[in-house]
Amino acid sequence: QAEVDAGTDDARIVTPKKLYATPGVYRRNLVINGDMRIVQRGTSFPTAASGQFVVDRFAFVNACDAVVTLSQSTDVPSGEGFQFSAKVDVTTADASIAAGQYAFLTHRIEGYDFFPLVGKTCTLSFWVKSPKTGTHCVAFNSSTADRSYIATYTVSAANTWEKKTVTLTFNYSGGTWNYTNGLGLSINFMLNTGSTYHGTAGSWLSAVALSTSGQVNCLDNTANDFYLTGVQFERGEAVTRFEHRPFGQELALCQRYYEKSYNYAIAPGAASSDGCVLELGPRNSSGTTYGAKFAVEKRAVPTVTCFSDNDGASGYCYNNGNKACAAGRIGTAGFSYASITSGDSTNNASYHWVASIEL
Repeated sequence: QAEVDAGTDDARIVTPKKLYATPGVYRRNLVINGDMRIVQRGTSFPTAASGQFVVDRFAFVNACDAVVTLSQSTDVPSGEGFQFSAKVDVTTADASIAAGQYAFLTHRIEGYDFFPLVGKTCTLSFWVKSPKTGTHCVAFNSSTADRSYIATYTVSAANTWEKKTVTLTFNYSGGTWNYTNGLGLSINFMLNTGSTYHGTAGSWLSAVALSTSGQVNCLDNTANDFYLTGVQFERGEAVTRFEHRPFGQELALCQRYYEKSYNYAIAPGAASSDGCVLELGPRNSSGTTYGAKFAVEKRAVPTVTCFSDNDGASGYCYNNGNKACAAGRIGTAGFSYASITSGDSTNNASYHWVASIEL
């Protein structure tokens, strides 16, 4: 039977281009841990200090009088494939934001990853559940925040999951930017902002700007909870489906900035011997014990902190009691030893470690 011409090839054949939005592209989403799955530090942080990471790669920055509990939450938008969100729970409210005050969740992109976007149009998409309706802002800031771009989005229904998108072009001029292994771009999801940091939306500003004057205060009541998940940042004006990467791949991306010797589910500072560094046999009363190789090379030489596996005490190993301990000869791929100021020469020495070089 002769073939019947049903039209053009494109109409008759389903090509890979039609099956996948961007075939063969690795890390279409430049945000790491945008689905809030990876939590190496733990899952809940009451009375969180400014700089505390709620989940890996997403930190809370606070310069106002509100006090919050940060946690990984299972409250997520339905049917989108997300298991977790980042939650900001207000425990002490700040209803009156002074001029120089602000609070936000931040994700920071390394300069190497940001550089290909220079001069290009990009789209940020995310799911948010806010306690407030009205104007919310996302601020994009250079490495020293001397160039800023404010984008606004509107929450229509309080305490309801809504998907938002913002598009901008990196057509700035001047400013201080890092295109290597330092801070390339900060993406800040604003919770409140004082007038000192107000600016105009929709264009690059030569100032430290975080929001417009219309930004709502999400931290003004102890009943307020703010949730964020599904954060994706990609090149182009089109919004594509969230890039769900394998868990192990996402963990490895996070480990470029933060890694620990503890089992994944055990937070640093816990009393646990599983996976600790252990030196067997008699040793000098003061000296060194073994170091470790990192699973992932760090973006720069990290700070390495030792923890006693006996009780989790920071800055100690366990050697018939906690003994002061500090890592030495630290590189981007590992460290070679941990020195003990005074130890027990007849007992083993053991410790856990954390290596951190966040942006």
